Amino acid sequence: MDFPNILNLTFLFASVLILASLSGYFSERVGIANIGINGQMIFGALMFCIFSEIFYSRLGNESFVLPIIFSTILTLLMSSLFGFLTITLKANQIVAGTAINLLGAGLGTFLTEPLGQLISNGVHTKLQSEYLGIQGLNGSSFYLTTLLIFIAVVIILIGLLIMMRYTPFGLRLRAIGSNPNAVDAQGINVIKYQWIAVTLSGLLAGLAGSLYMYNIGGQFLGNVSGYGFLALAILIAGSWRIPLLLVISIGFAFLTKLFEELTISKNIPKDVSYIIPYAITLVGMIAFSRWNVAPKNIGIPFDKAKR
Repeated sequence: MDFPNILNLTFLFASVLILASLSGYFSERVGIANIGINGQMIFGALMFCIFSEIFYSRLGNESFVLPIIFSTILTLLMSSLFGFLTITLKANQIVAGTAINLLGAGLGTFLTEPLGQLISNGVHTKLQSEYLGIQGLNGSSFYLTTLLIFIAVVIILIGLLIMMRYTPFGLRLRAIGSNPNAVDAQGINVIKYQWIAVTLSGLLAGLAGSLYMYNIGGQFLGNVSGYGFLALAILIAGSWRIPLLLVISIGFAFLTKLFEELTISKNIPKDVSYIIPYAITLVGMIAFSRWNVAPKNIGIPFDKAKR
């Protein structure tokens, strides 16, 4: 069993899940139920592949950060559509999230083939094979790069945790998810904070989509394997608490990669190895469901007249 490789892939997978679950966390902390994370991740992954190809062909290794920046910015703009539907128009949040998922999946499927013909070798990322001098799964540089990415994601998580617990901005976000009318009565602009949270959610989803493409390191197939929906399950299982999101994401990622390795080394049926981590997550969600406390106002559009 290649345990270092399991840890390496665990760090990558966990980084994606952490960012995706944080995306849902910020949206739902202000009362906006965001089930459109998966669609936003698909869009971010597609944009990352396109800009990866464009910038690498012109700038080489120095362009590593640019595809991430552009993909997250464009995904942020996509999340603005979700914000317009749910905050400005006060549309049903589940329906709006479903629409974003369908839009992301549709764009991913529709654009992959024509863009693959325009861009050499199809819509893909060169990140694993050529960026940063990465030498493959057996090369130390790959492990170092993966570890640095994971550390960066954990630093982001810690920074956001501190912001949510100890700053006026974070405390206002949490209060809006519980009782937006009480916050509004204090003269605080609830709509502004909801917009900030939704756009931050989109930025994190775009970053998660970019790291997803790093994770698979190959051609984009128009989806992100449902990781956005898995992130929502982690968010619920973690009871909307950032430290638990970290623990559950790492645990699920480790179990998934462990059973994938056992499939190869111990001849365990592939279907069984895929089912077990999800089954464990489902059992955990059921076992701890009585302690799950969602934001009280989640899914309810803010109405200033109800104050």
